[in-house]
Amino acid sequence: HFQLGYAPKGWEMLYDYLVEQKHFPVHLVEQAGLILPRKKGNGYYDRFRDRLMIPIHDVQGRVIGFGGRTLSDEQPKYLNSPETELFDKGKTLFGLDKAKTAISKQDQAVVVEGYFDVITLHSAGIENVVAALGTALSLTQVRQLLRYTESKQIILNFDADTAGEKAAKRAIGEIENLAYKGSIQLRILNLPEGKDADEFLHSSSSEDYQKLLENAPLWIDWQISQMLVGRDLTKVIEAQQVAQNIVELLNKIEQEVQKTQYIQSCAEILSQ
Repeated sequence: HFQLGYAPKGWEMLYDYLVEQKHFPVHLVEQAGLILPRKKGNGYYDRFRDRLMIPIHDVQGRVIGFGGRTLSDEQPKYLNSPETELFDKGKTLFGLDKAKTAISKQDQAVVVEGYFDVITLHSAGIENVVAALGTALSLTQVRQLLRYTESKQIILNFDADTAGEKAAKRAIGEIENLAYKGSIQLRILNLPEGKDADEFLHSSSSEDYQKLLENAPLWIDWQISQMLVGRDLTKVIEAQQVAQNIVELLNKIEQEVQKTQYIQSCAEILSQ
């Protein structure tokens, strides 16, 4: 379904196939990001070698780039196609061609971190899932998703480890203001025990994952909960710091009714 493949170990196998056998112009193969010119001497070598190959499709289902996962100790672990006229990471969502129908049907888009999170969730029957290719979500990517969800609901699912908060905030990118304006219904899902979606489904069911999606907190609620982690509100200094952070957060909310509701609920939290 995802057309996974393999790049052999040789340095010039793809070059030989495309250029020598199929007679594609070498400059086009290079522009496609499949081969690289040698630094010393003439000739080219394959960009992807001894890697599990993951095709990246545009929304029409056409291959525009690749992700390659190493099968040895070679670094980097994941190697992506460079940006080309066809492939722009900031404008591409992995799996959207396969997820768009499910996103429309369920009126909800789930964004995860990795290729195999998408593949595993789709294979488990949860098909409204895409990945952002390791970049912050751009307005272009969000607009693509919003075409398919009437309620404008996007759930970000990131690893529930110590980097989870940073990953979520980094992934928000340009869309944070849309959440504060109420233009999108942005939710955050951190899976338990530091797992990503792929790992979670090895030990839990798709129904378990679906329940967590249903209970995923709104972006603002998630931020407030993060501010309370490890804080002792019985200590005056810590309570003041948390209160100040919450005030700065709530001031960003543009809808007055929503802001008032959050002020009331946060006041109750701080007074306990």
